[in-house]
This record gives sequence, C-alpha cells and structure tokens, in this order.
Amino acid sequence: MQSRLRAAALALVLAAAAAGCGGDGGNDDTSSGDRGGGDERTGRAYAGELEDGSRLRVHLDAAPDDPAVAPYEAFRQSTGGPEVTWIVAEIAVPDGVEGTGRFLTFVEAGANPIDDDPLDDRDGITNAEFVCSQLDDWAEGSPEPEAAGAAYLELYEGPCGGQTLQVLAPGGQTTTYVMVYEGALPDFDRVFSGLLTELRPA
Repeated sequence: MQSRLRAAALALVLAAAAAGCGGDGGNDDTSSGDRGGGDERTGRAYAGELEDGSRLRVHLDAAPDDPAVAPYEAFRQSTGGPEVTWIVAEIAVPDGVEGTGRFLTFVEAGANPIDDDPLDDRDGITNAEFVCSQLDDWAEGSPEPEAAGAAYLELYEGPCGGQTLQVLAPGGQTTTYVMVYEGALPDFDRVFSGLLTELRPA
C-alpha cells in the first residue's frame, strides 16, 4: 500500500509539474505571505535576529486550528499521522535579502548543539522539521491512498509552494511557515534557529 501511494502521489506531482501547475519556488497561502499576526497566535513565543538581519519569531505549541496549521492538521488526521506539536514561525526579511525559513533545534540541559548526531535522538538535541517535508511520510500510512495522494498534491501545490525541503522567504516581506515536532516538545534548556542563532523568550 505504501509503495502504491508514493507512486501515485509522485505521479500526480510530476504530471502537475509537466503541465506547469507546480509552485513558483516560494511559499504562499497559509504557509507564507504578508500577514504577521504574531500577537494573535497562541503558544510560547521565542524570537531572535538571524545573521542576514532577518527577524524570526516562533510560536511553540501552536493551536491546531491556527489558520496556518489547520490544512496540515486536517491532512494529518485524515491519514492517521502521529500526534505532533505544531510550531508557527514568522520571518521578517529585510529588503534586498533572499531569506529562508529556518528549522528549530531544541537543546536539553548539558547538551551542545554542535555535537548533534542526527541519528541519535537521545543525545539531548532534537529538531522541529518543516511540515511540508513530513507530508509524504503521513500519506504513506493513510488507509485511503487515493484520497491521501490528492490531498498531498493540493498541499504541495498550495501552502507548500512546491517546496518540501526549504522555505523561501523573499526580501521585504514577512513569511509565515509551519514546523512539526513529533510528540510533545522535550524539556529543553535552549532553542536555536538552525544551529547558530539562539532564540530568546519573547
């Protein structure tokens, strides 16, 4: 079933790309855009300035009905995906800078983010991933492969903007994007944007 779903979803994506229906390389709709809305979101907020001058604000434990989260939560539920913690990020990029959204690194007390072993989830260093990079895994476990393939394609072309491995954030705009952490967040001591920029409570 999983291999049939992957093949069906990839066939749909390739067919859409061949027809010129794919994303334009950037994120839009609920994953990005000019809406800020930081004060209206739920969840613990952390913020910091990245090396390119971008300002990043993240909301941990975001609500499943947050407008940015809702389409992904509906897909997760329909496919029987694992329970996750939702995180909504807003990155304000200066004019003239081609920015990118950043993943989050949670560091438990006594751990060093530079020592992260991606294959060891018990080293005290774990990451929140871009939601668009997780959709295929959820789709593979769906009890209804055809419906999951169509829903996957809709998200891929819509809020994911044709991107699964990165979030493009144009200069002069505030881009909103979504990350997931499987299960509950760890008892972290520090949180970083990527591996370099430590974020502070906001």
